[in-house]
Amino acid sequence: VFTMVGMPAEVEALYFGDGGIFSAPGKCRMVIDMTTSQFIQVSRQFCKSQRRDEKEILGKTAEPVGIVPADNALELKTKLLTDGYLEAKEVQTTKADGSNSLGLTSARQLDIDGRKCAVTAWQDITKLKRAEAALRAAHKRFDEAMAVIPVVIWWVTFDQGKATDAYISLEVDRILRLPEGTLRNDWDGLMARIHPEDIAHVQHEIALSFQHPGTNHQVEYRLQRADGTSAWIRTSGVGRLGPNGTIHGFGISEDITAQRLAAAEQERLAQQLQQSQKLESLGRLAGGIAHDFNNILTAILGNLDLVTMQLEPGDPRLARLREAHSAGRKAADLTRHLLALSRQKIIEPRVVDLNELVDNASRLLERLLGENIRLRKVLHANLWSVKVDPNQIEQVLINLAVNARDAMPNGGRLVIETTNLSLAAPLTEGVANLPAGDYVRISVTDTGMGMTAETLNKAFEPFFTTKAPGKGTGLGLSSIYGFVQQARGAVTMSSEVGKGTVVRIYLPRSDAHTE
Repeated sequence: VFTMVGMPAEVEALYFGDGGIFSAPGKCRMVIDMTTSQFIQVSRQFCKSQRRDEKEILGKTAEPVGIVPADNALELKTKLLTDGYLEAKEVQTTKADGSNSLGLTSARQLDIDGRKCAVTAWQDITKLKRAEAALRAAHKRFDEAMAVIPVVIWWVTFDQGKATDAYISLEVDRILRLPEGTLRNDWDGLMARIHPEDIAHVQHEIALSFQHPGTNHQVEYRLQRADGTSAWIRTSGVGRLGPNGTIHGFGISEDITAQRLAAAEQERLAQQLQQSQKLESLGRLAGGIAHDFNNILTAILGNLDLVTMQLEPGDPRLARLREAHSAGRKAADLTRHLLALSRQKIIEPRVVDLNELVDNASRLLERLLGENIRLRKVLHANLWSVKVDPNQIEQVLINLAVNARDAMPNGGRLVIETTNLSLAAPLTEGVANLPAGDYVRISVTDTGMGMTAETLNKAFEPFFTTKAPGKGTGLGLSSIYGFVQQARGAVTMSSEVGKGTVVRIYLPRSDAHTE
């Protein structure tokens, strides 16, 4: 029994009786004379905790016994004298065997038999502190382990549909290019980064997990990065029912952006290959027909020439022969387009300066365009040479100018630009598949009505045209495609409705001098 002579019965009951302030199991009690700072009463529990005999403590102050460091003792005494109490202060003590322990001290200042005393309770928290330190170390090791796992580990508790507790590993900050720790354990912050177009989809999957706990759910969606770009995420998770209607969610989330991009690139390349094969097949078919048709035309035109030579000048039949001959020449031009598409046309390539060819063709182009369309040339001063058939280049410019004119019925501007270009990586765009290297690029830009994406995808197909019947053959762009293929180059086209069209032709650089 722990009692103090001279202590009023009601005070003793308050502090040391059953249910009293210092009667809790495991607590050690003591009374200290505030004037002398000597222990005047200690419990057996306290002596046992310090591994000291009662006689080693009674009548002595805390410092020489080693129970409290001197500076700590002065601080505690000053606070107790000032405030009249101490509340849950951590105090380090040195046991008889030299080992240290930590205690939680609470005290009240009381007058007992005319003496100012500190009635003190002390609880050993050494094991608790060690456990806390071990837990912190375990958390650190856990975080270090999570940091090297290339997926986000998470769990969350939902109470009435709201996230009340969550863990999110640091990998999420790396994926979203955020400072480390930005979204750690911040479930609402993570949800706020879901792409607006994907929010409904993700919410639907979360609702399903509430309705079917224990079932694994997988969802793919986008999260917005710090730089404004998006990361594709695949999340797999499962919900478990908890007490009082709560639901605990567990799962992993992985960055699949690279996989998505690779799949999109593979799909694009597959479509490009399909388009190239389609153009190749159509070109071969058209070339075969054109070759046979050209033989027939040669015979027809030759006979027309012979008949014309046999008639006298002024013969009324000459007019009809000339009309027939003109129609035959138009048919011959058509076969030339088809042969260019199939790459069967005989060409005469030589090393040329594209700037010179553009200059030479500009007068003809201005007449084609008319007065309400302004032609502008932007020619590179030191343009590399290319090896092409000059006649084909002229035909390409004419075809593009005619298309631009038809796209600008109310007038506009046509810009022809040449430049040198060194490709560090292959160019894969539209029907183009160009290896890295040095090229001369000629760009033809109009301010016309532009094309839809659907029309743009079909633009290079033979016989495809958006013009009225009789206004176009649909072979202009397809013959340009055939020409650049023969020249080991590439052609690309970009267009937007209401903003015009840009055609870019890439021709390999020639190191030879112009002829």
